[in-house]
Amino acid sequence: MPPRDDDEPKKKLSYSERDKVMRERKSGGGRRTEGDRELDRFQRSSQYSRYKQGLDRLFDGGELPDHLRNQLDPTGEKRERDEALKKVRLTADDRKKWLAAVDEYLVKFPLPEDAYFLDQLLSHPKQVVTEQALTALEKMAAEGTLKPPASLKTRLQSLEIEADDPDLAARAKALYAKIR
Repeated sequence: MPPRDDDEPKKKLSYSERDKVMRERKSGGGRRTEGDRELDRFQRSSQYSRYKQGLDRLFDGGELPDHLRNQLDPTGEKRERDEALKKVRLTADDRKKWLAAVDEYLVKFPLPEDAYFLDQLLSHPKQVVTEQALTALEKMAAEGTLKPPASLKTRLQSLEIEADDPDLAARAKALYAKIR
């Protein structure tokens, strides 16, 4: 018996091909409207491609375009803070450089509400910095905005054991009990 046409496997269409078929059916057999032509022309324009490149840069962690940067951060303070925080994160491998970068950051800017950064500050050798970080973590826990990193419990336990100040050790123990 000869093979039938419907015995052959059909080619599966990709989603873009399915969408194209549906658009052709909607518009009456592949006829393109003026709006479709204008949209295609716009998407091929250099202005649109620059716009898309700018968005790609922005969402890939790049910088804001100049006109947006001037509107959102006219003083440039946020950019400076982000660069200083980036410097702290990049020097995390070398303890001495990290401590210097953290001290420089804390002189210029207040502590950010970043649980990971505050968690790292709990191991800072200066007790003042440790107290500030613990206070910020306690505030975040009280507000319900604290999403503790995995290492926070361990750091709080070690701070409780190693702290010279009994008040600091008690605060670390209380925060540990809260996030448990």
